[in-house]
Amino acid sequence: MLIENIHPKTLDGVKRLATQLKKSRGIKHSDALDLAAQAANFTNFRHALRTLPARGPAFSNPYGLLTVYWRDEVHRHLYGIPSSAR
Repeated sequence: MLIENIHPKTLDGVKRLATQLKKSRGIKHSDALDLAAQAANFTNFRHALRTLPARGPAFSNPYGLLTVYWRDEVHRHLYGIPSSAR
């Protein structure tokens, strides 16, 4: 796999790239972390550690939960509300 053109955007991405660099080049993990941080346009890993988020956006899921309550006026009954909350 070509890892030279990877530019991580999260701290997890930097760590994942460092692991790949360590295995492919046979270098120390700390050196691999610095190289991976440089691929992400940071000076070193500590700079990336202070700047990058640990993970991607918290709301990357495009789905949401929609709850609807309605009332049947003919039968005088509420739907969608648990019986314990009535």
